[in-house]
Amino acid sequence: MDVEYVLEASEHLVKLEDAEKHLSGGRARKVVVIGDTVDIPIIFYPISYRKYQRGCSIISAGSADALAFATLLHLLEKEFGIIEGMATLLTGFSSDQRIVDGPSSNVGFRLNTTCLSLVISLRFANSLVHLFVKEWRLGRGAAQSIIPYNLERVLHTIIQSMPDMAGKILITGCSVPVDSSSAIDFTCRLSRPVASARELADILRESNTLKTLEAIHMKCQPGWLLSQWCPEIPELKKSDLPKVQCTVIPNATYRSDVQGIPELLGEEEVYFATKRETKTSDITTLEPLLQKPVELAADVVHFWQNEDDCCVGRDILSSGCMMTLDVHSSLSIPDGSLIKLIAWYDRDMSFCKRILDLLVYMRYVDHS
Repeated sequence: MDVEYVLEASEHLVKLEDAEKHLSGGRARKVVVIGDTVDIPIIFYPISYRKYQRGCSIISAGSADALAFATLLHLLEKEFGIIEGMATLLTGFSSDQRIVDGPSSNVGFRLNTTCLSLVISLRFANSLVHLFVKEWRLGRGAAQSIIPYNLERVLHTIIQSMPDMAGKILITGCSVPVDSSSAIDFTCRLSRPVASARELADILRESNTLKTLEAIHMKCQPGWLLSQWCPEIPELKKSDLPKVQCTVIPNATYRSDVQGIPELLGEEEVYFATKRETKTSDITTLEPLLQKPVELAADVVHFWQNEDDCCVGRDILSSGCMMTLDVHSSLSIPDGSLIKLIAWYDRDMSFCKRILDLLVYMRYVDHS
């Protein structure tokens, strides 16, 4: 099979040894795993894009929740420094949850201490990788309840990509009965004080960290990056398509059926006169299909500060940016280091665009 990139989006593949099966027998050259994984290298584009090298054959793009939260952590850590923090991720219910109460099919990363003691007593601790337990609460009716659930898998993914966050942050989640976007409620202590949430947003907006992410993001757009390795379009002749003239001479009456749709009755004569004009000497140069974008298709981070129009979850639906910081909903102690930030993100549109960006960047590195 002549497959260059396999996009493994089933979310059931979490180990490197399972992903290697796509490469056996030369069936594919590279594998990109979507979702939180155990031991597959994580590449958050554009946060940790430099970790990808030409020799990498299996990588993970992480999950939508991990990418959105990692974006917020990356900006805060670079500009202010994070001492400690706790986050709650509020997400709409997904298609794998039940509408009415029933058994749960979700498996979490939470370690079962009873099983751990049994394994240690049996002297099999060296072979221990992960023990999973089911999130039974996710089997409850998703449309009737706010359901807390464990997000250690998301924390594990973030720490894989950002080792400096180990021991500093904790994450929990709640499934809420909505079908719109998701929200991050992050409370943390920063290394240096900030006057207000608005000042923090202004600093982040003008920071070199965000400008760097935007520059990397722009270089991944097709108009800029693909033009670096796509062959030039040669000069082609104009297409000698025939010009068709059609004359209709109706001799018919019309009537309307019960639904009011007109129906054609009688005879009609249709004459086609085809005239072909050939120009062999006229040469034209086609405009390149890939143009450098005048502006970004979507901001990396959007700051919602419109005082006349406050943000709700439905406003973020189909948003292409990685995260939207809601300045009005964020709180801070004046001139203090403790701050609560509210950020919105779309789990579908935004994450799909980042996956495409990652694939384009991989293609550029592999063929440059």
